[in-house]
Amino acid sequence: MSDRDVVKKDYKLNDSKINSIRMERCLKIEKLQDLVNLILEGGEIIAYGMGEVSSRVLTWLTYKKLISNICCVGVKDIKDNPKEFKTLQVYPIKELGIFYSTAKVVVLTAEDKHEIITGELKKLGCEHIYCLSDFCCFQIRYELLDIENSLPQQFCWQNELIRKNTNELAYRMVEECEISNTNTYAFATYRNKFKGKEIAIIATGPSMKQYKYRDDVIHIGLNFAYRRRDIALDFLFVQDGTKIKKDRVLQDEIEKTSNEVKEKTFVGKFLARCQCKDIEITEDIFTRLHNAKRYFTDVFNPVSDIRYEIYQDICYHPLMDFFSVAFPAIHFALFTNPSKVYLVGCDVTNKGYFDKKDVANVLQTGIVKLGYLKLKEFASIYYPNTEIVSINPVGLKGLFKDVYTK
Repeated sequence: MSDRDVVKKDYKLNDSKINSIRMERCLKIEKLQDLVNLILEGGEIIAYGMGEVSSRVLTWLTYKKLISNICCVGVKDIKDNPKEFKTLQVYPIKELGIFYSTAKVVVLTAEDKHEIITGELKKLGCEHIYCLSDFCCFQIRYELLDIENSLPQQFCWQNELIRKNTNELAYRMVEECEISNTNTYAFATYRNKFKGKEIAIIATGPSMKQYKYRDDVIHIGLNFAYRRRDIALDFLFVQDGTKIKKDRVLQDEIEKTSNEVKEKTFVGKFLARCQCKDIEITEDIFTRLHNAKRYFTDVFNPVSDIRYEIYQDICYHPLMDFFSVAFPAIHFALFTNPSKVYLVGCDVTNKGYFDKKDVANVLQTGIVKLGYLKLKEFASIYYPNTEIVSINPVGLKGLFKDVYTK
């Protein structure tokens, strides 16, 4: 039984719209069922507030196995709050601009503060605001008393924590040598190789159509970016083999492209603990690719990876990954120490692809945006002289330097 099935057993999900009372600036959530419905509807969800009310609600969501549906926690001032809570990271709300127009912001504070807070959030640009009523908070408080006073429940939580930590340690110990050997073989010769040069990451979002090729820039293509035949790729990063494994035509396309790539084709490999490993490109397909090398990537897990680390030395550690091959490619690009990294077609939306050959993509934009926030922090620490530039940004507007072309 999945986590979502467990929730549905306790709270039957209604097909009707959320039964909330519209306030002047937000929607007021009056019932716990409404809160559950809002979360199970999916999409990007930001919890706002880190006081007693928020702590209680987020703890309740953890017990109900709904916490993984929350992207992160937003607060007014990070100085007065922890940097993380349970499995969620805490950010100043002013740094979450890429979520303002798309995420549902759920205010978890006392009801008498709702009008002031929603006014501040609207002023920042938040478009979808919900406030949890005091009545819901009282319900959660009493449910928590029953849950936390249950000795079997406490035992289960402690046992689960021990099991997860033990499994994690075992995986790490077994894979460390393989990661080091594989990534060193793939990347060692590229350390600082492109210092002072410019690199363009060519993703497949619709805005990629507007990009004008420059032969003085190193181009790193992602997945099917090679279909822009006017862009000569220096590198190609491929790691999602879901479609490729089922389609001989795509396999032939990738094989042909790998012969045309100037430098190297990099093919992703996932850690054993990762739930994405079943989408890996098979060894049979990999052996058909010219001048290709494997690399290990560590996919962020929103349930357990609150302290997810991005390592500078990609020879000895897996590359970063927040549900997009763009992250390993950018991580590699930074490792080469360029003067600029251009993000092309990194739209972070679900509006399809530049060539319209595939159906609209299903991207978990909340997690991807969190990845770019972490990437920005990482680059500022280890590569402060490398400028990251978004070309015709969509979902990343305002995060890096934005440049628009006609």
